[in-house]
Order: sequence, then structure tokens, then C-alpha cells
Amino acid sequence: MIQHSAAYSEAVVADSRRQYVRAIFDLADPDMEVTGVTSNDEGALSDADNVTARGSGEADATLATLERNRWILDGTQVIAPDDLTGRTGQVGWEGAALSGDDGAYPYPAPYIEIAFKNVEILQAVTLQFSTKDVNGFPDTFTVEVWAGETSLFSRTVTGNKDTTVVVDGFVANYPTKLRLTVSKWSLPRRVVRIPRILLGLYETWDGSVIQSVDVYTEVTFSGLKIPYSTCTITVENKDHRFDPYAPNTIFTSVEDRQKIVVEYGLRLADGSTEWLPAGTYFQQSAGWTLQDLTVQWDLLDIIGALTKRRFVVPDTLPTTLSGWLEAVMSSLGSNFTNDYIVDSDVASISVTSTKDKVSDKRCGEILRFLCMATNTWPRQDFATGYLRVGKLQRLEGNRVTLDDMSKYPEMSANDDIADITFKLDDGEVTFAGNNTESEVSLSVDNPFVHTQADAQKAVISCLFEYGGRSFSVTSRGNPSSECGDIMAVDTQFGSAISARLYKQQLALDEGVMRDMPSLLVQSPNDSAYANKEVLTGSGTWTAPKAGTIKITVIGGGTGGVGGGGGNMLWGDQFDPEDNAGGIGGDGGKVVIIETAATLGQQFAYSCGAGGAKGAGGAARKDGSPGTEGGVTTFGQFSSENGKLYTSGLMDIQSGAVYAQKGADYGGTVSGLYGSGGSGGKQGRDGKYAQRKGEDGIWHTYAAAKATAGTDGTDGKPGCVILEW
Repeated sequence: MIQHSAAYSEAVVADSRRQYVRAIFDLADPDMEVTGVTSNDEGALSDADNVTARGSGEADATLATLERNRWILDGTQVIAPDDLTGRTGQVGWEGAALSGDDGAYPYPAPYIEIAFKNVEILQAVTLQFSTKDVNGFPDTFTVEVWAGETSLFSRTVTGNKDTTVVVDGFVANYPTKLRLTVSKWSLPRRVVRIPRILLGLYETWDGSVIQSVDVYTEVTFSGLKIPYSTCTITVENKDHRFDPYAPNTIFTSVEDRQKIVVEYGLRLADGSTEWLPAGTYFQQSAGWTLQDLTVQWDLLDIIGALTKRRFVVPDTLPTTLSGWLEAVMSSLGSNFTNDYIVDSDVASISVTSTKDKVSDKRCGEILRFLCMATNTWPRQDFATGYLRVGKLQRLEGNRVTLDDMSKYPEMSANDDIADITFKLDDGEVTFAGNNTESEVSLSVDNPFVHTQADAQKAVISCLFEYGGRSFSVTSRGNPSSECGDIMAVDTQFGSAISARLYKQQLALDEGVMRDMPSLLVQSPNDSAYANKEVLTGSGTWTAPKAGTIKITVIGGGTGGVGGGGGNMLWGDQFDPEDNAGGIGGDGGKVVIIETAATLGQQFAYSCGAGGAKGAGGAARKDGSPGTEGGVTTFGQFSSENGKLYTSGLMDIQSGAVYAQKGADYGGTVSGLYGSGGSGGKQGRDGKYAQRKGEDGIWHTYAAAKATAGTDGTDGKPGCVILEW
């Protein structure tokens, strides 16, 4: 799940919601390398080498200096630290020469030169100046582009008032150097401060430019295929800025592997907007559709870019998972070499092959074979846009209620498989599938699988594709959901299912997101352990073998709150304040750990009792709360130190749900051990009425009496789940 605030969780399921989209369009040669940054005027606080860092914004801190009006004792400026390497935020180029009283700099004016290579065409330069009033910005400046000692372009801007300036409308083929000269500043007695100079077009699009965006995310956990995510953005093109038919337009600079970063925003209850990453996507060949007033970009995520790229075999083959991932990313270009994240617990896994086995393959093939062989899975890291590889984790996702859906969820069976055969260095080995009656068999030739032991590991990944069930859910969409999450989904039968999200669509059209499809899977092979045992009560468990055991300790569930008693009402009066009660109890706290055990090692355990139910409230009274469940212990581990899972903790192999919050108001849930008790039903309201007696006087009487609320139910006792 993508990290977000509690306020976001409330706003995304509100009856009405206001959503936004923005995208950073980064049009630069993906193979460009900056080879040097020099200046004739650089101050002690300058960080000119990073002036080309792609991004936006500048350092938050404003350092006090001896320039006019830049040492003000009102807390807005801070003293420069002794060690400037500890500064945070973008600084860029900062000069030493002061502008005159009229803002002009003495000759020679300050300039900065950026040397670069591997750029075929340059048609724009994006200059980001400081947005702080105290710093000022360039009033008069000149941009020059060179190829060696040959001038390709020069433009002088005067009377500038903007903090972001895009210099475009030119074509420079195979340039090697850019010079920015600042002749005049907007303030007197100021040094030059330029946070960023970006070669190419770098700008942010918002809802005034973007008509629609459609993000389609898909992942795999098996390594048998390599799906990727896509993003389609339609933007206004009224001025024909992007015109592939007109000569020398900015469209000429569009090429593969250029990136567009997308974010979805949601307005919160306090009126602020919270932005979540929706991914980084890359241009592809012919990945655009031009209409009269719009242009549509069809983009791929980092995995999609890899699937189309031929793997460049390094001179020296890597020997670890991390090393192979670096080789895969290097095949996209030198600027992509480090654009990957590999979880620390798998980075050093030994992975070997030979040059003949990995030659003539696409990067996507190499990636899926690597993940299959190491029981890992690939996906885009939304925060960075990098490739991320790691073990499949049990990550609690969002809950989808019936109120969020436009139709009920649909269930279907996954395909079965009879057997899987792996080719080895000295023959082959066959493993049974999940159903020997199936007509499907599979043969795998993985260049990283050499022995039977390698195949025994890889088959665990492959079997994830078969058996179990899939669920199709159509809902309003939640941009904080992420493929790989274990989602909870309510059904029309009053129960809830839990399954792993592997495919979803999040589209925003004219500010509206609705009827978004997603697919979830329950796989009997979603586990790295061959054995499982559920312990209840108390006793001693003896480890049947040496090795790692996974321990899930679940405390007893809290008893449900008794239902509140009914009130007495007049006629058809609406009761605005029901008496409190009827809320389901919390599930027991859960601790999940992995630890090493020796053969025959004994562990004492004691499972906590379920909490007692709360009594229903008498008429006009609140219901009583239930008591908390008892603590479960296993050896040194205790549920007391655990966390609550509102949606419960699901065993994907069996579909069982543990430690689930109890249902409210007398409802039922399917949670097993450690689940909270159900809340009691609210009492029925009574009604006063009046009638006229024989004496002619109106008398008040109780036409219907208010009833008491019903008791809640007891919480369910805790348990210990062991896997090894």
C-alpha cells in the first residue's frame, strides 16, 4: 500500500470526493551525460556541479549573507553551517560578484558552462530560478548552445519577471556545451543564484492541460511471464506545440525512454490536497496519437521499457541477483544503471549462468528468469519509478466495501496444471502440479536453473500461477492501493474475502474516477513454507526439524459491545442520537516473526481466551463494552507487542481469516481464531401517543415500548500458526 495519511483514508471513501492529476513532462535525451560544469564566478556556498539535477524546487533554508538586506534577525534566515556538505535541498550555482545598484553586473558578467555528450538534438532549455523574494532572479541573461567551438544558438532575454523560463524555438544538432550568462539581476547588491539549469523541456502539467489519464498496473508473482504497467495521458494541443509534421517543433525531440512522472491528488476534509505517486512512465516508439486539439501519449513503466530492450551481455558475468539487475538496467543506457532497488535480504543471492545462455535475449526475459530462480517478484517502485525486486510480503491493503462497488465481486477458478518440467545442466526434472487430472503441462528452460535444488526453488514461483481463485472487483478506485497488497473485499453474502491484488486500473477523466476494475488472486502456493500447524489452548510444541520457522502469534479477540437500548419517540419523530453500542470488538493483536529452531527444540505456548461480551443496554441506556481478549504467547514471543489488523489476517492457502474485527450491530463475519465478537443489535425505539379520554382531556400513553439492546458476542480465543 502506498503510504498516506488517516485523513486520506477518510476522504477516499467519502460520499463525494475531489480528485486531481498532475504530471512532470521530462523531454531530455535519455543518453545525455554531463561531463563538466565550470563558471567564472562561483561563491563559497555554491554547488554548481548539481545545477543540472533534474527536478524542481530549491533548498528550504535561506542562508544569511553580507549582501544588502540578507542578514535579517527575524528568524527567516540562518547562519551557514561550517560543513556545507550537510545541506539539504537543491542549491545549484551561486556566484560571488555583486550586482550594482541598478542590478547590472560588472564586465565580465557571471556565466556558467555545462559540457555534455550523447545528445543528438536539443530544442529547449529549462531555467529554474529562485522563488524566494529575498534572492531575486535574472533580469537580463543570454543562453548560448555550442557544438565544440561552433555556435549553434544564442538568445538574450531582457526584462524577465518569471522564476521558470523555457528557452525554445530552436534546433541544435549534436550540441556539446551550454553557457548561461547573467548580465543583470532583479535586485541590487545580489550574487547570482540559479538552482537548476535543465537541458531539454521540463515542466509540470495539471488539470488545465491534462484532459484524462489512465493508469493500468499489472504484476506477476510467478516468473512465467513479465507483464508491465501502462499510462495513457491525453493533453491539450491547441497551439499545435506537439506537431510531428511541422519542421523543427519540440516533437522532434521526443524519443524512447524519456519519462513522465504521474501523481494523483485528493482533496482532504480540511481543504488541503494530498498527492500520491501514480508511477513513472516512459515514451515508446510511435507511442502517441495526434488529434486536432489533443495529443495522446501511450507510455510504459520501467518493466515495459525493459521488455523491448535487448540484453547487453557484460564482459564479466555477475554472480548475484543485485549484479544481474544492474546488468539488466545498464542495457537501457548508462543513465539507468542504478535505477533499481533490490531488497537487502535477497540482493546477495548467488545467481550464475553462461554467456551463451543469456545471449540474444530481451531484458524482460532475463528479469523474469531471475525472479523465478530467486523466488522474488518485479514491480515498479512508485515513489522513484525504479525497478524493484524482492520477496513477496504479507502487506495489508485497503478494504473495499459494497458501498464502493458498482457491482458485486465475481469469482472464478484459476487454471490447473498437471506438472512442470525444468531443463537442467545434466538432464531434466519434473514436479507435480496442483492437479494431476489437468491436461496442462509446462516445460521451463531457465538460464539460471542448473541443478535439481535450483529447480525445487524455482517451481515454488511457477506454481503461484495455478490453482486457487481469482476475484474481479469493480469499484470507485483507490490510488493508495498497490499491486501485491492483500485486500479485503466485502461480498453480497455478508462475508468478506481477502486476496492479493495483481491488476488494477485507475483512470481520471475530467476529474472523475469511477467503475475501476481490479483483479485479485488467492493462490494455494502463496507461501514459502511446506508445512503448517495451528495451535490452540496451551502446551508445548516440539520443532520437527532444524531450520527457519515462521510464527504468527494471535491474541484473543475483544468481546462485542452490547447494543444500545431504544429511545421513546413522539409520533414519527426522528431519533438523531441512538444510544451508544453495537460495535464489533477488535481482533486480537498479531505478531509475525521468523526465527531459527533446532531439531527437537521445545516451545511453551498459551493461547489467550476470547474477551467477554458486553451486555445490551436497557431502554434509553448505552450498551456495555466487551472485555479485551487474553494475551497469546509462544516461547519468548507475545501478542501483547503486536498490531491490529482491522480486515483480519488471511491464510491465502486456505482462505481462512484470523484476528478480524467483529461485525457491528448483530452482523456476522467469517473470522476464525482471534477475531472480535459481534456487536449487539440496537434496541427498538418506542413511541408515545395521545388520545382523548371520556373526560375530554388528552392523555399521553406508550403506544410501543422501547426495548433493550441485545448482548454482543464473546471474542474468539487466540492461536499460534506455525509454518516451516
